[in-house]
Amino acid sequence: RAEAAAAIEEPCSGHLLHDVRGKATDVTISDTSGTVTFEGNATLTSLTTANEDYSIALQGASNTITTDTNFLNTGTVSLGNDSSDITTFTGGLGTRGNSSNPTGTNVAGTLITTNTAMDLGATTLTAATTLNSGGGAIGITSIAGNAKDLTLAAGIAAGTVTVSGNVSNVGDNTGAALDIVSTVTGLVAFQGTVGTNREVTAGSLTNIRFEGDVTTALGNSSFAGNVTLDGLTFQSAGAVQFGDASNDTLTISGAAVAISTTNYNIVLEAVTSASQGLTLRLGS
Repeated sequence: RAEAAAAIEEPCSGHLLHDVRGKATDVTISDTSGTVTFEGNATLTSLTTANEDYSIALQGASNTITTDTNFLNTGTVSLGNDSSDITTFTGGLGTRGNSSNPTGTNVAGTLITTNTAMDLGATTLTAATTLNSGGGAIGITSIAGNAKDLTLAAGIAAGTVTVSGNVSNVGDNTGAALDIVSTVTGLVAFQGTVGTNREVTAGSLTNIRFEGDVTTALGNSSFAGNVTLDGLTFQSAGAVQFGDASNDTLTISGAAVAISTTNYNIVLEAVTSASQGLTLRLGS
């Protein structure tokens, strides 16, 4: 049952909600099963869900929900289904950390909050994805890249990004698999392993911390800002460069670190601070 403070004129048939722009300000979804799909654009004041086994899919090219939105349904949540889609949760977004949570979060296109928190559970990229919190903090349980590219956008600015689990299979083999734009100045922390199908790039103002092994395939990875490697192996199939200016830092902490490439250069432009051992390997 889909209820709205303002009426939705098109019928809800087979759990399909068509274009609801300007037709509903508050939508509550409860007492249903299967998947509730917003096929067209959705512009809502609020979207309220319940601790029930159904899924929700926003498939419009442009979707906006104004209030802080926490998904309580225990199926999946799909936010966009194409790389050009834009989905905005102005007041914030949560698919984890609630009394009940979706089993998975699928993301495609640009996902935006407006200087508010973006909290995502186990996340799968279903098309090229850009995350932009407008300065708010981003927390993600894990990322299954599904061979799609991921960009952390400039609008994150001083907001922090923390991925507590593993990142795997990111990148479509064309260009950077993971791009952290220069003006993302807040700490970007990867607490699990990171695996990409192409290079990783990060701009000159970034601050990145890797706490698990990193494996990149193809391409030359470059980190133009500050990087901390915390007791891990960094394996690149191409060249890798840390820093692009004398005031950049590469910090080795926690335990010994090994950086290796497959017969490609390792460039340390950054000032290296090593409280633990650092091994550099160039070989097959």
